[in-house]
Amino acid sequence: MREVMLLSFIVTTIVSISGLVHYWNPNSYTLSNVYGNYSHKIYFFFLVNLIGMISILIYEYTFKDLISLLLLFTLALTYLMVLWISEDVADSFRFKSHVTLASIAFLSVLLYILYHAYTKHDPLLGLLFILSVGCFGRIISIVVKNESPDILFEEVSMIILVLLCAVRRGGYI
Repeated sequence: MREVMLLSFIVTTIVSISGLVHYWNPNSYTLSNVYGNYSHKIYFFFLVNLIGMISILIYEYTFKDLISLLLLFTLALTYLMVLWISEDVADSFRFKSHVTLASIAFLSVLLYILYHAYTKHDPLLGLLFILSVGCFGRIISIVVKNESPDILFEEVSMIILVLLCAVRRGGYI
């Protein structure tokens, strides 16, 4: 069951990232403009990510670790809410909501990785935590400077970091 759920999460992540890259518009401010344009694409990508988040929550549930499950649930909920929001104007409520929810989601990623690096005493997860802090610092500096975020430092980076941590936690790498 654990392997099937992790494979499902990996597949939905690949579909989501390839869809984002395919529909990426360099004139957009963030990747959520792809999700949040309220055309038929949003429903497909939202459902793909919903399946992925449910799969990773079931994967996490099989470890019977309540703290880790709570951190991942916070990430999954805020990530799905971030996908639903588009921000077209820098001072709009949607933009501020996006930044707030993305911050909560990324902090959940940081705590999730730190928790597993500490409990497993895994130096590679510790290195991944340092990389995650660097990505989060980069996102904050971009938002403070009012620059357009890069594709690498948006929603995709959150999911890739969780994927790496989950795979490492399960002992697959």
